[in-house]
Amino acid sequence: MILGIHNVAEIIAAVVCTYCFVCKPSFFNRWFTPFLWFIVIIELTGKNISAYTEPKMLMYNIYTLIEFLFYLNIIFSLETNAKYRKVLIGFMALFIVCGIVNLIWIQGLWIYNYHTLTIGSILLVTACLLAFLRLYSGESSIKWPYALILIGILIFYTGNFVPGTFMATLTRYSSQGFFQLYSIVNHNLNVVFYLLLSVAFTVELAKQKQFA
Repeated sequence: MILGIHNVAEIIAAVVCTYCFVCKPSFFNRWFTPFLWFIVIIELTGKNISAYTEPKMLMYNIYTLIEFLFYLNIIFSLETNAKYRKVLIGFMALFIVCGIVNLIWIQGLWIYNYHTLTIGSILLVTACLLAFLRLYSGESSIKWPYALILIGILIFYTGNFVPGTFMATLTRYSSQGFFQLYSIVNHNLNVVFYLLLSVAFTVELAKQKQFA
């Protein structure tokens, strides 16, 4: 099994987050440590079962549901305004309903649920923009590493939105070519995202030590 550069970036982020958690537990590293190792396990498992397409797709479909709910919950947990919290609860409820309906009745268990990816990306990017609005309007006091994490989420899910949205149309013309292009875009976005997470955890630890 040969690891891609995106796999290395994921492992680095998981190791850095774990180290920061051991040194100085915080809200971010406490939540992200198990989640990042979960991602590493999912990705490595996907590589090992690449020949078994249907089980692999089912695994990624379930992971997609967990992934978006995790990030939405992070934003929700840090939100103090009751109005925005209700909006985020609505986003999570809508995503759960759409994701489960798509998984069971529309695209099904055994093919990649790109409709779920599209809906989740729209909701998560919107939630990030609302969080940025609150963060830089002075209504939120957590600026670092929250801003870096939000930037990473925005870059990654905005970048994945277009190919995910038009996946069905583009695969009609060149299935193999599209998936190669999608993999390149997705893997590079992964590298940027997980490196930003690593920087965010490191910055947080440095600030904690500075004011300890």
